Amino acid sequence: MVDNRTVLMSSQGYKNLVNPVDGKGLHWVTDVNAEIPVKLKPSGPGSEKPITVSEMFLAAVKKRGPNNALFVERNGKVVTWTWDQYWLDSMKFAKACHKIGCKERSSTAIMGFNSPEWTIAFQGSVMNNMVGTGIYITNAPEACFYQADHSEAEIVACETADQLKRFAMDKLPRVKAFLLWGEKSIPEGYKDPRVYLWSDFLKLGADVKDNVIMEKINRQKPGECCCLIYTSGTTGNPKGCMLSHDNLTWTAIPMMNGVISFAPQLGTHEHRVVSYLPLSHIAGLMVDLISQFIGGHEVYFARPDALAGTLVQTLNWARPTIFFAVPRVWEKFEEKLKEIGASKPQFLQNISTWAKGHGSEKVRLQ
Repeated sequence: MVDNRTVLMSSQGYKNLVNPVDGKGLHWVTDVNAEIPVKLKPSGPGSEKPITVSEMFLAAVKKRGPNNALFVERNGKVVTWTWDQYWLDSMKFAKACHKIGCKERSSTAIMGFNSPEWTIAFQGSVMNNMVGTGIYITNAPEACFYQADHSEAEIVACETADQLKRFAMDKLPRVKAFLLWGEKSIPEGYKDPRVYLWSDFLKLGADVKDNVIMEKINRQKPGECCCLIYTSGTTGNPKGCMLSHDNLTWTAIPMMNGVISFAPQLGTHEHRVVSYLPLSHIAGLMVDLISQFIGGHEVYFARPDALAGTLVQTLNWARPTIFFAVPRVWEKFEEKLKEIGASKPQFLQNISTWAKGHGSEKVRLQ
C-alpha cells in the first residue's frame, strides 16, 4: 500500500487507483475477457514486472533450448523433449487451433494422465490466447460435459477413447476438435469428423506462420485469465476459478527462488521433478509446469498407475531433487519404510536409526 492506494499495472502501464469498495474489476472479475490490474509492491518480492505465461515459456526456451525438458517412459523406452522441441510442438498446437478457427478466450479442456501431450495442449492453447482447463480423469460423464460446456471449450483433448466417451459430443456443438493422444488409431464407431489423432491435429496448421501466433502472444496481458481450475464436482457441478497469467508466473518466482536457495549446489537446470499429481489441480500445474519455466528443471512423468504402486519405480528412475506430495503419499512412504525396517535384525535397525538421525541433522543444517 502506498498512501492508501494500491500500485497497479494495467495494459496502459503503471498507475495508482483507489480500491473500489467491493474490489470488482480491481481484485476479481467474472468475465474471462476482462483484464484485472496487477497489484505491485514498491520494492522487494511483489515488485517484479508482471509477465505472461507465454512470455515466461519463451524466455525459458531461449535460455535452455537444447537442454532436455520432458521425459516419459513408453513401451520400455525413454522419450524426451528438449526445450526447443517443447516449444515447437506447442507452437504446432497453437497453429492448429488457429487454423480450425478457435476463438481467442475460448478454452481447451484437457483430460488424461500427466504427460508431455497434456502440457503441450495447455501451453499451445495459451499461446493461441485461449484458456487451458484440466478435467480430472475420475470425473463422471455428467461432470465432463458440464465442464466442457461451462468453460466454453472449443478443443477437447483426451488421452484415451474411454475418456472421450464421457463427453456428449452431440451436445457440444461449440467444440471444433476432439483429440486423442494415447491412441494409435481412431476407434471404430467414431464418425464425427471433429475427432483427430494427436499427430494429425498437429499437422493442421502447417501453413500458419509463426508471427500469427507471436502476435497473439504479444497482445496477452498479465492480468488476463490464463487457466480455469475446477473442483472435481463431489458436491454438485464442478466449480471453476479463473487464474490470471500473473497469478501463475509470479507465484512460480518466489517458489523456485526458495528451492534454489535451499540447494544452491545444484544448477537450476540440474533439478528434477516427478509429475504425478493431477495437472488439473493448481498444485500439480504450478509445481510441474509453470515453475519449470523459472527453475529450468527436468520433468519426469510418472505412469498412470503411479499411486497404485509404480511411483516408487519412477522415483528410482528419475531420482528427483524436488518432490511435492500430499500427506497421504508421505504416509505411504513412512508405512513402507517401517514395514521394511521391522523385518530386519535388531542390529541393522540400530544402524539404520543412527544413520537416519545424522542424515536428518545434515538436512536441517543445510
